[in-house]
Amino acid sequence: MGSTDQGRKTMSMLFDTETSSMVRGFKEFGMNLAETQLKNPWHPVQPITKSVGANRVGLYKIFYQDEVMYIGMGNLDARRSRHIIVFNNEGKADVSENGRASDSAVARKMYEHDPELDNWYFQFLLIDGELVKERMVADYVMKQMETILVRKHKPQFCAEHMVGK
Repeated sequence: MGSTDQGRKTMSMLFDTETSSMVRGFKEFGMNLAETQLKNPWHPVQPITKSVGANRVGLYKIFYQDEVMYIGMGNLDARRSRHIIVFNNEGKADVSENGRASDSAVARKMYEHDPELDNWYFQFLLIDGELVKERMVADYVMKQMETILVRKHKPQFCAEHMVGK
């Protein structure tokens, strides 16, 4: 009976070691993909009010004058639109007729900083189409990209505990 227990412990240790190795490898692969994606060209800076097109996935920066104030990720036009809606509501959550609230902590901070929407700009980086097809992988890679960019730019509207989440 002792040898069976020892065998289980050995198998468990081997499994844990193999799993840990695979997780480390996946993280390294994800970071390499992120660094590769960040070499793609960014779309030119544009007014935040200008649409980027439906269903485009990637990273974005919100600028005030020449300063990066926020970095985010996801469906670009949906995120941009939500920030504008809340901003135009004097930085308060927009509540629809059915009671659903659309909020943006970033838009609140933007409005407090400067309530003139024309002073805010948007820049985005699209994620490669092949990567977007695998949305879970794309999300992981974008989180890594976001982390890299936030460390580089240190935008004042990014909450550190939310970066890469």
